[in-house]
Amino acid sequence: MSRDPYHDFASDLKSSLSSARSLSESYRQLIARTTSQSQASSSSNSQAEVESAHDRLSDAIEGLRQDVEDVKQSVLVVERSGPERFGVTPEELNNRKAFVAECEAEVKALSKVAQASPPGGRNGGGFSAVQMDDEDEDATEAFEREQQQILMSRQDTTLDKIGSTLSSLRNQAGMMGQEIGEQIEIIDAFDTEVESSQGRLSKAMTKMDEVIRISDERLGGWCVWILIVVLFLLLLVVFLI
Repeated sequence: MSRDPYHDFASDLKSSLSSARSLSESYRQLIARTTSQSQASSSSNSQAEVESAHDRLSDAIEGLRQDVEDVKQSVLVVERSGPERFGVTPEELNNRKAFVAECEAEVKALSKVAQASPPGGRNGGGFSAVQMDDEDEDATEAFEREQQQILMSRQDTTLDKIGSTLSSLRNQAGMMGQEIGEQIEIIDAFDTEVESSQGRLSKAMTKMDEVIRISDERLGGWCVWILIVVLFLLLLVVFLI
């Protein structure tokens, strides 16, 4: 079973979302406080604080977009490769898609907060909110396209490595099969040799039994003649006495 990277990416995304929410809330509160202060008097320190908060929020949103794209691509990989390959059920896949959609919607909402020009901003209101929205959308689309190309390149590299590994495993399996076949041939030849040796041993044992039988018969004949001679000698001794 292949390793599912979704959980790692989703964990990073949840952490980034939590951080971005905190920054967005702080930025809103700071703008509200700065606006109320600006009605009474101008404060350069407050403006610098707003700009710093705006930069932090913008950076967090950029990182958040990357995390969302990573999670989205991991879901697409699982969907294209087959959920069962990663041990993912169709219901779980749908839940992941819904999670990605919710995160994308929240990123858009956070982006709108960041696109709002701070009071007395750096450019003195030189750009309208509509122009900033258009520029941010173009930059976002270009960034997303670039990230998609990077992720697709990574996926192609990973698939190439997997294909190379499978090819190597197939070659190793072929070599193992060939070695097993050679071992089987050696074992068959050994069995044939053992059977032949057993046949020759059986013939030798048969001949040995025949020799022993003939030897026993000859020894028995000599014993009879010896007994006859002994008996004749005994009779001769009795007659002489």
